[in-house]
Amino acid sequence: MSKSAAWKGHIESWEESGLSQSEFCLEKGLSLHCFKYWRCRFLKERKDSGPVKIVQIQPSPFIGKSSPPFFLRYQKWELSIAPNFDDKGLSRLLDVLEGH
Repeated sequence: MSKSAAWKGHIESWEESGLSQSEFCLEKGLSLHCFKYWRCRFLKERKDSGPVKIVQIQPSPFIGKSSPPFFLRYQKWELSIAPNFDDKGLSRLLDVLEGH
């Protein structure tokens, strides 16, 4: 396995872990400096990989003003979701975040 592929795997594992970069590197025995270097490199590749896909999502009308939103942590994103959010719209949003 190439060094790049190994670090890509570490970055992907971190995104799903819910840990801070420092915590993840300490737990896995990785250099935080190297981790940040490779993460920046991969983020630049993602940025340079082409146009951004934009998806329009229509939330359902808010039902029950006393119902607070819930928070969903997905990879490196944290989303605030209304209790009655359209599930198909959420599914499309998650597909976009995954890069599909």
